[in-house]
Amino acid sequence: LFDRGAALLSADDYDQVHNADWAGDHDLPADRPLFTGLAELAHHMQTLGDRGDLARRRVLRLKLNEARQFLAAAGRKGAAPTSAETVEAILKGAADLHLIERDLRRREVQFRHQLFQEYFAARKLAADLAETVPTEMDARAREVAGRAHQPWRVADIRPSVEEELANGAIAERLPALPPTGWEETLKLAVAQAPQPEPLILALAHANLPLAGTSAAQLETAGTTRGAAGAPLDPALLETLRRQLLARSRDLDADLRARIAAGLALGELGDPRLTPGPMSGNGNAAARALLPQFAGIAAGDYPAGVAIDKIPEAHRKWFEDAVPTRIHIEKAFELARLPVTNAEWARFMAADGYEDVRWWRTEAARAWRDGVGTGQAKRDNWTEWRDAALGRRDDNDVEGLRTRARLSARQGLGGTD
Repeated sequence: LFDRGAALLSADDYDQVHNADWAGDHDLPADRPLFTGLAELAHHMQTLGDRGDLARRRVLRLKLNEARQFLAAAGRKGAAPTSAETVEAILKGAADLHLIERDLRRREVQFRHQLFQEYFAARKLAADLAETVPTEMDARAREVAGRAHQPWRVADIRPSVEEELANGAIAERLPALPPTGWEETLKLAVAQAPQPEPLILALAHANLPLAGTSAAQLETAGTTRGAAGAPLDPALLETLRRQLLARSRDLDADLRARIAAGLALGELGDPRLTPGPMSGNGNAAARALLPQFAGIAAGDYPAGVAIDKIPEAHRKWFEDAVPTRIHIEKAFELARLPVTNAEWARFMAADGYEDVRWWRTEAARAWRDGVGTGQAKRDNWTEWRDAALGRRDDNDVEGLRTRARLSARQGLGGTD
């Protein structure tokens, strides 16, 4: 395999491998048919694969003779058939590289891992797109993206959400929409395509969440790039974000499709969260994801629930115990949405719990120390339990001081 000028590596290929001189992350020797042959074979196996096996991402198997016949006939248009010797060299070289394995007992071949199969199938798709003339690019991209087409409207999906919930255990997570089995292959094709925008646009029509995650995966060091190194069009990214946001809130969309859109939006970047500087914390360089806020004016507001919604047996208790109005002394703002994973990640990256600058009030600092959360009581009990079992580390002075301080605030007594 690695002999200079051998059947699977040209002299230039050999020098490229020896010097690790690559054009990009997905560059592989291309003068000889080893990797192009594997790409053709992987795509052939994906295309022939049973939809159920593809959806479960099972490694697909092919009869050895069928693989030989396909590799002999595969290749670029106008190219001569591949010789039997070269076909055997491809299969042996791929096996030596641990990319495929041959089951001689069954006379079958398979890729050693599903991701290998998907990666090389993606190389075939990306290579085909790279050779497509501009006037045919949109049609070709739609054809490729159609392999991952997924319905998303409530009326078009069975089983329905209600049927899934009725058939599942009460604590089970709602299953995602059934995959097509081409999702990972198309994501890898987007990553390898010299110009990924046409395929991303086509995916937005066939499978919007997949388009979002495919674009998000290209984000490197804060800049979204394709295989050619050029930034993705910011207008395309903004369009995807707006489409995903709209899908996540579309009542005509199946709940599972809305969840998928929301998860993809989280990867691509929610337009409702704006990176900006923190104010009033003594650190002008600190930046956070700033959410949208709703203003709450001072004044009186109705509270509780309408009394006619309460079962009659409980109305008297509600009338006596639950206030019907509340009074807001001072206007404030409240985030419209719960804290997201993205906001939390920035908080943790900024040492949010350790840095006292983020805890500006006495109440906030007390909560940070565990007061009012039950954590102090748990720490106190843990300390007493460990002491009783002889597991207390009396050399952990700082830990003892912390527990004593928390216990004192909670009125639980000391830990000595």
